[in-house]
Amino acid sequence: QFLLAFSAGSFICMAAALSAVLSTDIHGYGISKLLQSVAFTAGFFMVVVSGSALFTEINVVVPRFLLKHWRYTLIPTLLFWGRVWLGNLMG
Repeated sequence: QFLLAFSAGSFICMAAALSAVLSTDIHGYGISKLLQSVAFTAGFFMVVVSGSALFTEINVVVPRFLLKHWRYTLIPTLLFWGRVWLGNLMG
């Protein structure tokens, strides 16, 4: 889980860096924003295709299950969130 979270953080970080690099020295406002959005979308696409664990993505999926079975899954879910958050931060 931690390695998947680390790779997701790395993908997003690389996408943000690529987004900043692609928009440097572009004089057209629209073209600059288009290149930024394409670069960041490519990074998020890599996260989804690789099956990595992104903290914001996990927070969409897990709470629905957690609300149904909160007595049995609260502590493991909090531990999972902590590992994913830390892995994304380190990546």
